[in-house]
Amino acid sequence: MGSSSKWSASSFADEVILHPNYSSLAEIETAPKPLSPNFGYGNSMSFMEDMSMFLATNSGERTLDEFIQLGADAGLRFVKLWHFAETGLVEFVTHKLRTSGSGKIISSSNAPLRCYKSKYEGFAEVSGRIVVSKNLHNGPTDPQYVVSPSWSFMNGVYKHPTSPFLTLYALLLRSLKPALALTSPSSRTMSQAKVDLESLLALINSATRGAIQEYESAGCELPALDNLTPFPEHASGLQKALRTLEGACFQLCKTLSRPEPLMFQRAMAHVDTQCLLVVVNAKIADVIARHPEGLHVDEIAKRTNLEPRILLKVMRNLAAKHLFRETSADVYANNRLSATLLNDSPCNSIIHVMAMHNMHGASNLYDSMADRDYGHSWDVRRSPFSYGIRDDFPDSSFYDWLHTKQFEDVLIVKHPPDFPRKDLPSGTTVCDLGGGIGTMAMDLAKTHHHLRLTLQDLPSVIDHARRVWSEEMPDAIRENRIDFIPVDFLQSSPVKNQDIYYIRQVAHNWPDADCVTILKNIRATPHFEGLLNCRVSTFTDELVLQPNFPTSPVVDTAPKPLSPNFGYGNSASFMDDVSIFMETNAGERTLDEFIQLGTDAGLRFVKLWPFTETGLVEFVL
Repeated sequence: MGSSSKWSASSFADEVILHPNYSSLAEIETAPKPLSPNFGYGNSMSFMEDMSMFLATNSGERTLDEFIQLGADAGLRFVKLWHFAETGLVEFVTHKLRTSGSGKIISSSNAPLRCYKSKYEGFAEVSGRIVVSKNLHNGPTDPQYVVSPSWSFMNGVYKHPTSPFLTLYALLLRSLKPALALTSPSSRTMSQAKVDLESLLALINSATRGAIQEYESAGCELPALDNLTPFPEHASGLQKALRTLEGACFQLCKTLSRPEPLMFQRAMAHVDTQCLLVVVNAKIADVIARHPEGLHVDEIAKRTNLEPRILLKVMRNLAAKHLFRETSADVYANNRLSATLLNDSPCNSIIHVMAMHNMHGASNLYDSMADRDYGHSWDVRRSPFSYGIRDDFPDSSFYDWLHTKQFEDVLIVKHPPDFPRKDLPSGTTVCDLGGGIGTMAMDLAKTHHHLRLTLQDLPSVIDHARRVWSEEMPDAIRENRIDFIPVDFLQSSPVKNQDIYYIRQVAHNWPDADCVTILKNIRATPHFEGLLNCRVSTFTDELVLQPNFPTSPVVDTAPKPLSPNFGYGNSASFMDDVSIFMETNAGERTLDEFIQLGTDAGLRFVKLWPFTETGLVEFVL
């Protein structure tokens, strides 16, 4: 090879190629219906990489159209896209041959050129040398790499002599080796593995049919991502079917997939959180709400004062997970998921709190665990969240930091459907302890006029609750069906002579010692019989963590080959547990842990009322 311009030369860009939903290029593969044309979640890793690289380098992955434009701007002509499972090799040609050198990605037209399909990446062999092209996701002037034919990091990744830096991200992707085969005695045989895979397929089929039946039995229209079909109320059978379906789908995909990309995807989970925060803060769901046919990203960016190319990265990443609907190229509309992001949606407040405020805890989880003062303390003022705010709010808890109004906004939930409230005799007294503005009590007051309700919380919260009830439930106040009595449940007992003391979304917010104090204060009241609602499903009730090896027969177990606790089908509860821990140094609990709390407070466990997503733990004196 020399500097002569007689020969045509090929340049290869070996990259993740972003897959748009709408492309006029024949080279772009389209998914079978009813999948999104770009394979939706099946291609979501590339959109997460795009956002991740943007956050790090202000650049990112590109579509084929964008690569072609880069080549055109450099005076190169696009020839072909060589498809590989995870990447693509974009070939350009030029009639001006450049000087060769270590790491150059140029070959003469008569040089031996062979393209391969690699288990890990697409690559070309030029003149007997493996060549990994310019990493254009880091910018057009980024370094080039040459990887030895063994395709192993041990044999070297070499930096081009003129390159200013080496990208660790590219080095990681191109130094992967096959995972070692499992050789332990517990390894599954090939035949057993096939049995498990077939069983997962059967579970997916049966759970899907069960979910469809639940919708039809409830008289609800079958849902589609593009419509706003209501979710059937009190459909415990549907929740159980979805739990199995989600667990089986996730387990099947993860079983058949290569592990390294899965772990990379888990490590980039923060990307989705930050993208959600962008659309919530910019009120993008509200901006496009009046445009059912969709609004172009340029117009969305104009109305939100955001850079359109950056916003496009956010939108296509979320659309790949069906959080928005792309109706035509770069045109986005709301669907049943993004409708929850509307500004007047209760879910909007929850997402904002979790996405933004949890950063103080999530980003400090390990540092707080390793800290001598914080790591071994269960004090509410020593949580990972408290660690994160310690400079601005020393010795403060999550509650010290969180404004009352914000907290009230996220406490919009529904009562457990299966507890037999109608069977309670007329005049039954119910104390909603720590009930905020009284969302649960208001729900009861609307449908169970025979109950006598008392709402208790801190004085400032109770003052606000009175104003809310005066506007929304004046009849309950006029008919003396609700009393408002302030209390600090850590310092004193609740109102006496109640038939039921009901605690919702409280226990998970407090460490064990404080929970025992709350229960002891309830126990100290006369005429005690109590119900403790035991999980905080973010939008519904309280949640009982489900272990893989339960000690109680009342805990439901999943059909094989699912994990006994339904695996990913129950993963939200374990994410809640860690999230709440990071904020309050407490978290969700298993039934055994709830029973132990009651025992420590001198109470006797009676029954678990299971509600699929939540549970109600009943104690008596």
